[in-house]
Order: sequence, then structure tokens, then C-alpha cells
Amino acid sequence: MLNVLFYLRGFGKCTQPSEELVITCQLILEDQPRDTAFSLKIKIPKKYWWTYLGKDSADGEWVDSAYYNAEFVNKRLRDTEQTLRNIVDVLPLLYPDEPITYNHIRRHYDPDSAKIIKATQRKTTPSVERIYTEFLEHKIQKRGIKELTQKSYRSRMNNIYEFFGKNKPIDCIRHRDLDKFENWLMSQKNKDNNLKFCRNYRNKHLTLVFDLVAFAVKKEYLDAMPLVSLELKYDADKPPQYLLPAQRAALQAVDIPSLERAKDIAQFLMHTGFSWIDYINLKSEHLMGKCWRVQRQKSDTWSMPILLDEAQAIIEKYGSIEALPRPDDSDLNKELKHLASIAKIDTNLEHPLRISDFRETFASMLENEFMFEQRVVQVMMGHKNARQIQSYSRLMPSRVLYELEQWKKRVGMN
Repeated sequence: MLNVLFYLRGFGKCTQPSEELVITCQLILEDQPRDTAFSLKIKIPKKYWWTYLGKDSADGEWVDSAYYNAEFVNKRLRDTEQTLRNIVDVLPLLYPDEPITYNHIRRHYDPDSAKIIKATQRKTTPSVERIYTEFLEHKIQKRGIKELTQKSYRSRMNNIYEFFGKNKPIDCIRHRDLDKFENWLMSQKNKDNNLKFCRNYRNKHLTLVFDLVAFAVKKEYLDAMPLVSLELKYDADKPPQYLLPAQRAALQAVDIPSLERAKDIAQFLMHTGFSWIDYINLKSEHLMGKCWRVQRQKSDTWSMPILLDEAQAIIEKYGSIEALPRPDDSDLNKELKHLASIAKIDTNLEHPLRISDFRETFASMLENEFMFEQRVVQVMMGHKNARQIQSYSRLMPSRVLYELEQWKKRVGMN
């Protein structure tokens, strides 16, 4: 005896009746625990679902007729239910010496077409570690992955291994495991007893686990996808941190020998715009006259900022580009936080001073102080498109007024 249940993923947590939720299917065989629900890859607004409308039963009409695509969805669900029952009816003939399990049913069911299919030989279920190895190899062969991206993957996988274990079979991961994993990530604290992982970085961990399971399905290690699409919410990006001329001057005015290195690096990065990974790989060959030409480690695009006097002075101070200080980035961020405090600019910042702020300051300088056009800023920053500038540069009222004055000159207004 087979019961087929359909429900909306996240129905109980959803507070917006108009929000679209994924329809999932769950099987229940007599005398067995419920099977893991799988996605039908169909979304409908919560307000059209039969339980939301207070009906006693669906009776073959799970979606209310007021929904524009109700007829199609209801037919798809009826076909799915009937196909699954038909499979159960023939399984005793196909496997007379085996007890019927959910794996037998999934082996003969195609969730994309809702049709019966011929069973395929299933591969041995691999561990999380093995799937990640194959997943990464596939990524590298398909489009190549920069070392920086691989480092980011490894960092996330270390946390995944710590929670799940390297040897956990990939087919054992369920939504409840993702919920527990997210709670575990939220419980991790840094030395200051603050959250170690922000929401967006936690989401990257969850997405990677989901991608690994999906990859296992693609490689036919699993008969069906045990997870439905993740409905993740992200925090809005923080505005770029733009150190204004007075703040930059305050940093340079600090005269403490132990912070001299941090002050010099800050000065150099604020006047070149290099990311940290590009900075630590700088060589003399990257400086061509009065212009830098650096192939970015992150994206392979070229950044070509001009050589400003402030950056030139730092090179001359240390004797060469190769001699520029390259400390550990975490140590440098601690020194920068202290430097900002001594300079008394820390209370006016969006967040504690850190290395990435200098790239944002450089982009903002180009737009607001040098009055460069976005296309020029894009080339100097090494961005693939102009939209990326919005994440790095903060447009100030002075730039708006400048553009207004330029417009007046073009149209002949006084």
C-alpha cells in the first residue's frame, strides 16, 4: 500500500500568501517510515494551496482553480500519483525475492517527466569528500578555477567536513541536516565573541552542500534529488567605505614605529586600488612607465591604474616593488584597526578599517576627486563591466554637482 503526499516546502514558515513555494512529493509505504520528499520543480503561490484555503481534502485538486495554471499543475500531480502507484503494483513482479523499498520506486520513476523508466545500475554511493574531489575536478576541467576560488572552496569544505565528517555518505544529507548545519555555523564565534560567519557566507556553505548533492545526482550516484531548491535570504551589501582626504591625512600623520608598515601599505593600496591577492604578487615587471598592468588573480582581467606620486613614494622608500612589505593579512587588519583608532577616524567609519577599504577608497577617489568616467575607472580597477563599480565606489554630492556644471557648460547655461 502506497500513500503519495504533496505539500509546499516551507509552508509553515512562509508569512506571505503570495510567495511562491516549491511543490514536493513524499512517499509512505505501509510499515515503513516516511521517505525523503523530492521536488517536482513546480512553484505556486501559497494562497492557492488547498490547505491554506482550509479544505478538508485535496480530492485531486491541490491547487485552486483561481490560479491561472491550476489545470496543468493538478494534472501533473494526478499523473505523478498514478505513475508511482503503477510502479508499486509491478515491483513485486520485477523483484520477487526482495522487500520493496523507496529505492526500488525511485529507480523506476523519472521526476522530470512523471513517467516510468527502466531501472539503471546504481553506482556505489560515495562520501562527501569523494564527491567534492570529483566536483572540483569537473569544475577545473570545464572552465578552470583560479587558485583564489579553490582556496575559498577549501575553506568552506573544512567547515563542512567538521560538521558532517569526510566519510558521510552523500545520500544521507537531508534538509534537516542543512538546518542543523546552518545553526552550527551561527553558533561559531571569533575571538571577540562575535559571529564568525555572516549570513551571506553561511549561505555560501549551504549552497555548496546543495551543489555537491546535485552533482551526485548528475553523476547517477543518487536516483533522485533529495533536496529541493534552497530559499535563501541575503543581507544587503554594505556601502563602500570611502576614506575622505582628511581621514587619509589623519592616517598618514600617525607617528608610531610599530604601525609604520601598516601605514605604508595603506598609503600604497589607497593609491593603486590593488586587491590584497594582487598586491602580494606584484613585481617590477607590472609597472610600465607611468601605468601599472596587472593580470588579476581573481578573474584574469587586466587592471591598469596609473602610477600616482603617493604610491611611487612608497616604492622608493622600500627600494623596489619586490621589497614592499607583505605581512599576513589577518595581522595587517589588526594593525589597521589600531591605526584608525590612533588617528581618531574609527568612529566615523562604516566598519573597522580593513584592507578591502583601500580598494573602495581608490575607486571612489577616481570618481569623486579625479572625476574620471566610469569606463576609465573600470579599466583601472580591472572590472569586467561597469556595474561592478557600484560595489566599490561611493558617488558623492560633489561629483553630482560637477556633472551638473559640465552639463550647464555644454548647453550654454550660466
